[in-house]
Amino acid sequence: MKAKKFDAVEIKRRLQKEAEERLSHLSEKEQ
Repeated sequence: MKAKKFDAVEIKRRLQKEAEERLSHLSEKEQ
């Protein structure tokens, strides 16, 4: 259970980082 929870948190963090990077790239293109 703990291992699965940790994996889920890591995946969420990675997805958030990727999403933030994509948004930053998009904002840079718009400017």
